[in-house]
Order: sequence, then C-alpha cells, then structure tokens
Amino acid sequence: MLWMYNFDGKVLQVVFSNHNKIAACSADGGINIFDAKTGVVDKRLEEHEHGVWSVAFSPNGKSLASGSADCSVLIWDCIPGTSLGCVG
Repeated sequence: MLWMYNFDGKVLQVVFSNHNKIAACSADGGINIFDAKTGVVDKRLEEHEHGVWSVAFSPNGKSLASGSADCSVLIWDCIPGTSLGCVG
C-alpha cells in the first residue's frame, strides 16, 4: 500500500502506534495523525510556534508527546486532538 500527503514544511519524524495510527510532525509546526490503513488524516494538531522535531505515542495510543524548536513539549489527547498542556 502506498499513499502520499503533502506537508507545508519538511517532515521531521514519522512514528507508528500499536493502534493503526501514524503521527508525522513537520517543520511547519503541525502534527498530522493518519489512519495507517487508509492514509486519511484523522487529526491535525497545531499549537507549537515552531517546527515539531519529535513525536511519541503513549503505549495505549491515546496520548501523544511532541517536542518543538520553540523549546516546548506538549502532551496531546489523540481522541479529540486537544493539547493537555506543556511539560516543564
């Protein structure tokens, strides 16, 4: 299976969850969460002020941590796609 999605900035990291989701972060400051089977974007997470360098799913796939060039680490609830707050 091959599917493509065009970002506004460079893609910096892609990670898979154990629950058929893919998170891709980019230099445009956003995170897209995809359905791994269809390639459809489920959520677009935007709260960082600069590029997002890294993302990691929690073991249950319901939360996501993201680290940005704006020196922030955010924790996200993946179900509604909302930020739970900044770490640190």
